[in-house]
Amino acid sequence: MDSNRFQKDIVCQVLADPKSLELIQAVRKKFLPDFIPLDSNYCGLPHDPYHDFGSEHAMLEWYSMEPNVRQTFYWNGEVKTRDNIMVGANITSDNQLVFSLTVDGTEETEARINLELKSFLNSKVGVVTYIDPADYDDGEDFARRYGHIRYPYE
Repeated sequence: MDSNRFQKDIVCQVLADPKSLELIQAVRKKFLPDFIPLDSNYCGLPHDPYHDFGSEHAMLEWYSMEPNVRQTFYWNGEVKTRDNIMVGANITSDNQLVFSLTVDGTEETEARINLELKSFLNSKVGVVTYIDPADYDDGEDFARRYGHIRYPYE
């Protein structure tokens, strides 16, 4: 990417292990403090897609505590920021989390966001894509595919 060229939908994804409600809340608070809460029926249960959890907290708690389920959550902010950030938390079937921060910006924005997320999660496993998130089956597969990637700014 040209260092001065503006790019929409820079997707920085980083692996965190193990999954936890506290970690989801911490990432959201750090990177999107004015997040718009999800509807309590954002997703249902694996065996009941129309289940309403009653609250976002109850939904996130269930998916954080239940073993071997997969679900992805995305949050936007109340106010548009210069980076136009969106936070994602992908709970994987092997009980790990892949967080994503999707932003608009330049190569400098990409480097800053990717390094901040890796540092916050204390993880060296991550990848940057554009527009579409990276492809992987679960946390172990994410680590196998992207664990060796290092960027010039790291």
